[in-house]
Amino acid sequence: MNTSFRLHDIWVLESINGQNIDAQQWYNHHQSLPRLEPRVRAQTFYGTDGCNDISGKLSVQQNELRFTNLVATKKACLEKKLPRAFTTALEKVAQYRIEKLKLYLLDAAGDTLMRLKKVD
Repeated sequence: MNTSFRLHDIWVLESINGQNIDAQQWYNHHQSLPRLEPRVRAQTFYGTDGCNDISGKLSVQQNELRFTNLVATKKACLEKKLPRAFTTALEKVAQYRIEKLKLYLLDAAGDTLMRLKKVD
């Protein structure tokens, strides 16, 4: 079954590199958690890394997924570790899986880089 149409949604980061994100702690100090909004038909994506707005090209074929041509605004951010980890992980994504309203972004070896939850 082709699930690429299910990517076209709003996804918010829950974990990255095996570390769960404490949403309440993050919201106490920042505007929003890292978020992705893939547009499969347009082959683009946009969102935020938790500080800067991001966008770029999206390539989807079956369970393969690539985020390329990433561009970001250059805001002065107090916290840079998570935004940097988020964009670095995005560039390593090679596959994806959707299970129970969760989006798993995987590297080429099939290891989970990030887990995001559907929010709309």
